Amino acid sequence: MVDAKRRFGILDGRRDQSAPDLAANARTALELARGATTLLRNRGVLPLRGRILAVSPTNADISFFEGQPTLGSVIAAKRADAMSQSLPLRPSAAEIDRVVSASRAADVVVVGTTNLFAYPEQVALVKALANDKPVAVVALRGPYDILSIPDVAAYVCAYDSREPSLTAAAEVLLGERKPSGSLPR
Repeated sequence: MVDAKRRFGILDGRRDQSAPDLAANARTALELARGATTLLRNRGVLPLRGRILAVSPTNADISFFEGQPTLGSVIAAKRADAMSQSLPLRPSAAEIDRVVSASRAADVVVVGTTNLFAYPEQVALVKALANDKPVAVVALRGPYDILSIPDVAAYVCAYDSREPSLTAAAEVLLGERKPSGSLPR
């Protein structure tokens, strides 16, 4: 390890490599996310039509990075008429009621979920929304959330909540791109 640091000039405070190409990395990350996005279910909800309410947790990722968009903000950027709501990972009954009230102005609701086994409040949210509207769920971590909400109309796995994965999921939800991912084995 020390030999490698010496060889690359790290111990001397110099750097032999150029800075990474962030634009190229962003393109690669988006292409990887597009290839991974998985559609598990679509009971006539996708592509999304009409007025959309997108609901997403404020901090869905395990490691938080400042400035990351939410699923709702990514969808709203693609569809100017889309509404967006954010909730904590453990929404209160009052927060769930607020979102259900907001859903009355929508034709369809998209909900980003994160580890429903650990956050049953999100299950209550999805079920409350599904009582009145078609709901498309986007799993923002593992694909297993569907086990907690087996009757949801549409289910997409994004596998994380970073911008490339949110963009790829939004493309699938809006019919801009066909999903090509499959569940991990």
